[in-house]
Amino acid sequence: MEIKLIDKNTDLSNLKPLKWDVNIKGIPYNVYRVDGYVHTIGGKYCENDYWCCPAFEIPTYKNLIEFDGEVIRWGVKCESSNYIKTKWDETEVRHIYNIIITRNDEDFCEFGCRDLGYGLAEAQCKIVKYQEHPIDFTERDFAIKLKGRKIWYKNQKAVIESWVKGQACVIIKFENGKYEPLEYEKEDDFGYEEETIKEAILRRHIWWFRNEE
Repeated sequence: MEIKLIDKNTDLSNLKPLKWDVNIKGIPYNVYRVDGYVHTIGGKYCENDYWCCPAFEIPTYKNLIEFDGEVIRWGVKCESSNYIKTKWDETEVRHIYNIIITRNDEDFCEFGCRDLGYGLAEAQCKIVKYQEHPIDFTERDFAIKLKGRKIWYKNQKAVIESWVKGQACVIIKFENGKYEPLEYEKEDDFGYEEETIKEAILRRHIWWFRNEE
């Protein structure tokens, strides 16, 4: 394979954008695969024929540029805070780290911890799980496509009603109208009978590969 760049004679009439949610400094970009026009050999894309331009522009030989970036830019922010807590007539100053995982510069989820090393390691672990998750977070419209997806929640049939932005959670709706507590939940007085619940997408209670029946 040889390097071949786009020019004014390149046929771009049938280009269709990939579903990738590429964002450059707040501006959404569409990425296209232009067959035969390889601009880079080697690296993560091997024989790279990906080109991009702003999503609101029609691709031409003038505005298409070589794409060798990250499809989704995961990041981590850390906020360190002291706070005052009063309990049993005792008042004290405590400390907490608030770890925020970002996706394309937007808050994706957050959690608190007392140890910074733990928090950063946990964030790294979560990002790996998000990258391997059944939900394809590389897609621009992942939240829209997620609505109505059939799942199992514990042993019950359910569907995803909506995505909870900034919390990496979904709203789950039960097909039989309400959640029916399991036996051990009833024994522990844990039972609740709700039509919908909010659950983190990494919770093991959700089985994402429910077959059509």
